[in-house]
Amino acid sequence: MYKTMVENSKTMWTFKRQFAASVALSSLVSFVLRLSGRTPSKMLISKASGSLTHLEMVTSYNDRLQLDLSGETVPFRFTRNMATFIGQQGMEGRMVASAVAAAQALCQEGNRLSSLLGLFLLQDILLFIARRLGVRSVAAITTVTPAQVQHACLHNMVQTIARLERVAPPDQKAAANPGTNNPTKNFRDLVAMSGAPSNLARHPDVTWMAWY
Repeated sequence: MYKTMVENSKTMWTFKRQFAASVALSSLVSFVLRLSGRTPSKMLISKASGSLTHLEMVTSYNDRLQLDLSGETVPFRFTRNMATFIGQQGMEGRMVASAVAAAQALCQEGNRLSSLLGLFLLQDILLFIARRLGVRSVAAITTVTPAQVQHACLHNMVQTIARLERVAPPDQKAAANPGTNNPTKNFRDLVAMSGAPSNLARHPDVTWMAWY
């Protein structure tokens, strides 16, 4: 990145700023929806702006149709090279703040998050069942009842929103409590877990080590 993407210090600062924000949103979505398979070949970085784009974001379910990380040992991809390039200032001043602010906005009352999640999860679960059974259409699914699909969809939706609320800062009543933790603490803990050598060493994919 230093050799091929950046022309001067001002460009470098702008590039890192946008990259940190993109990584923050990517990390938030990966944690909330428990996305797996986040390999370097599925990630593109704009040389003009620093924006991070995922070519494919894969959801995985267990036998009970619950969102599952498929053996991955970290909540999202934040390897050593990514942390080094963003830097401590970028992580403290841009990445953490962007993720927490996005989570807070999604948790605001009156948004359509529950409805959107329900639509997404329903179709995604049906497609997962169809692939697992080897059938070509959702209409050919006969081994799972509509009630089971509805229950799985509702369970995943509740758990997804709970993970989102875990990242978002506490509400005003909780914030007034002197014992309340720093509003960014939970996401900082997730960042620490994602970059912990002990967690990366146990990851099944070798591309999660030092490399991007």
